[in-house]
Amino acid sequence: MVGQVPFNEVYAVSPDDTNNFAQYGAQQRLTGAIYVGALGNVAPVQQDGTVANWIAVPAGTFLQVACKRVNATGTTALNLLACYWD
Repeated sequence: MVGQVPFNEVYAVSPDDTNNFAQYGAQQRLTGAIYVGALGNVAPVQQDGTVANWIAVPAGTFLQVACKRVNATGTTALNLLACYWD
């Protein structure tokens, strides 16, 4: 749950339809949340490849999703941050 444990890593997200976020070794790294800085749609890709389309996400929202990337297709929100608890 956001707020109970502080994020110890936060990175700017450049939505991309093919390139996943960084990995730790051979293990795919998944976010603890995606922060949305400006209103819009967000298309995070879950570990199994499923895309969860979030529509009209308000600015300042933490989407509590474990995802490996955010697709450019379907994403209109700006100032996204990938947040990790590692």
